[in-house]
Amino acid sequence: MLTSEQIQLEIQNRFGFIPPFFRPAQHNPQILNYLWHQTLSAYIENPLPSLFKEKLSAYLSRYCAIPYCMICHSCTLKPLGMQAQEILTLLELPTPFEMNLEEHLNVLRCETGKATLCLEPDSALEASLLACSTSIFLQPEVSESCRKELLRLLGTSNYQHLIALITYVRTCHMWVEAHPEIAYEADKRVHEYFGSLLQEEPRLAEFFANYKERVQQEIQRQHQQQAKLPKHQHNDVINQRITSIFENIADIFLSLDHQWQFTYLNAHAEQFFQSNRAALLGRNVWELPHSSMLLPYQQQCHQALIQQVNTTFEVFCDSLNIWFEARVYPTQFGLSMYLQDIASRKQKEDKLQAYMAQIEQALKFDSLLKRITDKVRDSLDERQILQTVVQELALGLEVDGCDTALYDLEQDTSTICYEYCPSLPSNQGHVLLITDHLELHNQFLQGESLQFCLLSSSPMWSGQNRSILGCPISDEQGVLGDLWLYTHPSYIFSDPEIRLVQQISNQCAIAIRQARLYQAVQVQVENLEKLNQLKDDFLSTVSHELRAPMANIKMAIHMLKIASTSEQRERYLTILETECTRETELINNLLDLQQLEADMLPISLEALHLQDWLPSVIESFQIRACERQQNLTLTWADNLPLIFSHPPSLGRILVELLNNACKYTPAEGKITLSVVSALHSVEDPSSSSAIVFVVGNQSEIPAAELPYIFNKFYRVPQADPWQQRGTGLGLALVQKLVEKLAGSIEVTSDDGWTEFILRFPVSQS
Repeated sequence: MLTSEQIQLEIQNRFGFIPPFFRPAQHNPQILNYLWHQTLSAYIENPLPSLFKEKLSAYLSRYCAIPYCMICHSCTLKPLGMQAQEILTLLELPTPFEMNLEEHLNVLRCETGKATLCLEPDSALEASLLACSTSIFLQPEVSESCRKELLRLLGTSNYQHLIALITYVRTCHMWVEAHPEIAYEADKRVHEYFGSLLQEEPRLAEFFANYKERVQQEIQRQHQQQAKLPKHQHNDVINQRITSIFENIADIFLSLDHQWQFTYLNAHAEQFFQSNRAALLGRNVWELPHSSMLLPYQQQCHQALIQQVNTTFEVFCDSLNIWFEARVYPTQFGLSMYLQDIASRKQKEDKLQAYMAQIEQALKFDSLLKRITDKVRDSLDERQILQTVVQELALGLEVDGCDTALYDLEQDTSTICYEYCPSLPSNQGHVLLITDHLELHNQFLQGESLQFCLLSSSPMWSGQNRSILGCPISDEQGVLGDLWLYTHPSYIFSDPEIRLVQQISNQCAIAIRQARLYQAVQVQVENLEKLNQLKDDFLSTVSHELRAPMANIKMAIHMLKIASTSEQRERYLTILETECTRETELINNLLDLQQLEADMLPISLEALHLQDWLPSVIESFQIRACERQQNLTLTWADNLPLIFSHPPSLGRILVELLNNACKYTPAEGKITLSVVSALHSVEDPSSSSAIVFVVGNQSEIPAAELPYIFNKFYRVPQADPWQQRGTGLGLALVQKLVEKLAGSIEVTSDDGWTEFILRFPVSQS
């Protein structure tokens, strides 16, 4: 809001000075701003002719108890071209009274065209406009004819500007009468023109000094003239006045006697009943066709007449498609009825009711959205999120049912996971192929909602006809599923309902992403905890494995120092050599695994005759199996093809697998190694030939442990009957080496038997 200083600056810029009129409000910026904007819109920027505005303002100021406004406007008329004598003549015009106003109305009625803004000064039209405007100012209750004629003549816009000016003048009078300290002597306009006006026409000074008494005398004389009229003439005047009022109102008015016969009706009533007044007077109102709309209220009108109480009711006219407000006023002669067209009011009421309904619905939807959002936001359980959404939506929107489906875009399937359909057949768990309903799902995949009516004959639906709204559960990352609402077939989901479902679907997508992220994090945490445990076990094992050979080496060195015979020295040297080899192998395993993972282990392929090469690899295991009373069976064909491979890596693979077989097979248990030639891929008959190694042993790996046996540092718990602790690196090395040799490895374990199956291509590019 502008400050008082800013407003006064605007006034100064417009007038060239600050009129005393504004001074009482200079410390109240709100009132000052109101007065200034009223002055701007209703007076300064009013498009009515300037001369007419000043004449009307000066003349109406005769009726203000403080002369400030009259003198200031009189001074303003001077630069507009009026002489002092003309100003005095204007101010001395008698008050237009009801008895002499008719001639001015006749002047206005003679003007058939719209009055322009260029009025001829001192014309009869200007005089009549001033007189009728003054009547509206002084006697608004009996000036309906003036208002009607001015509106017709000036048009809506100019008429409104005229009424705004009259209202502004009344406001100014009330303001200066409330602040009599406002002095016209301090006004710049008075300084410039008042002296010359009085000099030109000295009688102006006398008028300004005695105008209040003069105006009061005018009004008293007119009242006395009216009082001198004969009684019957006075009554005629009153009746004419009343009739004029009824004829000029824009609504239906009629009077009935005790027999419900017309005694009076205005022009609008004639139009309503589609008959002239002469034909209607004396007829019973209930006999007319257009009275049918009042028949339901006949008893109410009868009671009002008997009990002499006013009554009001609203009635709808079918033939005109209009609402009326009927007001019934009983008298000793019968009753009067006033029918006001309230179509506009009813439209506003309907709009208001619709608006209130929209607000109520918006508040309800906001509450529902907040409730669902709070519930799904606080949940990290995908099942609970979806169940909450479908149930809350079905109950909140009062539909027959709601369900939700999640997509598997790799399988092109949509599975109905959760539903709330107490009155509909259950489809929970039903799987749909997206390709079977591609037209629907394409819209969902593009993030678009849809609604349609599904007939019971449709292959998608086995229930009754339903109106259906579908909305994708999607976010920026893509579509996760869809949300469906079902209701009776004649229902059309509104835009606010569709927006609500879309907002809830978006919130649902966010919540599902969060839940899945949380589950993924939980799995990662569990895996990290497991890996951390494996790391601890590995460090413990490696620490033990590294320390154990070193302890034995240290002990052998100590014993070697005190050995007294060559046999003892030879024995301790053998221990030193064995433990050094063990320590070296452990370190080499760690280094080789690191190189394999970094793809830095160099491999050169060479031709290999398996029949000649295999015996040297398995010889040590035959001795070891014999020592442990294990049955080792070796089989391979004599015509195995030549294979191109890396012998050290292939040998290490077989050694690790056979070592594990010996390690985990109890005494009297069986161990097998078979080598055959076969296709590289069982599923693809056209694949190239391959060598298949199968290492089996009489032990079983629990099914829960199978997915982890190739992990680094992993050892199947409590599966080593010989208590030979390993590092858990063997199978990890095997898997990496098999991949390096372009082979494949798989494991099966059931019924107490475990097999590792390796496939290597015969030749490699």
